[in-house]
Amino acid sequence: MTKNFRWLITLLVLSACSTSKISKTPSQLTTIATFAQTINTDFLKKHLTVIASDEMEGRETATPGQKRAAAYIEEQFKKIGLLPGNGNSYQQMFPVFQDELKSASLTLYNIPFSFDKHFSVSLNSAVNGNWNINEVAYVSYGIA
Repeated sequence: MTKNFRWLITLLVLSACSTSKISKTPSQLTTIATFAQTINTDFLKKHLTVIASDEMEGRETATPGQKRAAAYIEEQFKKIGLLPGNGNSYQQMFPVFQDELKSASLTLYNIPFSFDKHFSVSLNSAVNGNWNINEVAYVSYGIA
């Protein structure tokens, strides 16, 4: 189990304990210590195995795998007695937008280059349009 996954599970558990209400009487609120004792290697392995399984398809935002992972986490919150933290819901809905690169081309000295073979483009910096490069300047490696 990688350090990042352990950190993710621990963060999820701590977040749930700190932002949600426990459906117990005030005298039972001391169960935080009980919850803390459940965070061990076996607990993390059990739940991480489910969260990181192929069924969750990588959990990319707004995918069926991410929705299955969220449903699993919600089910676990219900099992331990946490009340919803968002009105009647355990989940917070928000709009998601996904950029898509439909095509990219590069021509240098009238020689075409293939996208993802000879060059790549970041969606953050991609702009629409046709760009023809007729001159190249070598500017070193940036080492002073």
